[in-house]
Amino acid sequence: MAHRFSLPTEAEMENLIVQVYESLPNPDKSRLSLIESKLLHKARKNKDQKNLNKMPWWIVLILAGGFASAAWWAGEQLPGRQDEETILNELQSGDKIINKYQDMNEQAKKLKQNDEQRVYENKDSPIIYQREVY
Repeated sequence: MAHRFSLPTEAEMENLIVQVYESLPNPDKSRLSLIESKLLHKARKNKDQKNLNKMPWWIVLILAGGFASAAWWAGEQLPGRQDEETILNELQSGDKIINKYQDMNEQAKKLKQNDEQRVYENKDSPIIYQREVY
């Protein structure tokens, strides 16, 4: 069962809106001030919370750098680590170190001699300059 009411015109709609608006009670000043104070309190609360999360980036970098350098320094100062280094130095005698350096020097001399021989072999070549033939 469909109702067949006629649609109101623009003038009738305007009159209905004016009637409803005029029938509303006047706003109560105490109620408006209560609403305003609640909104201001919420705005202040939100502002404080937002400011806590905004720490300057350079402070964060300084703190991170300080923690990293403190951890590095503490790692260097650990007594166990210093003992390991001294034990390793004691295990390697002076003779072993000298022998290692002598072996390294001999290998370097051999490499230099091989390079010099190659240079002299190239100097004996009769061809000084040659163009490519196409």
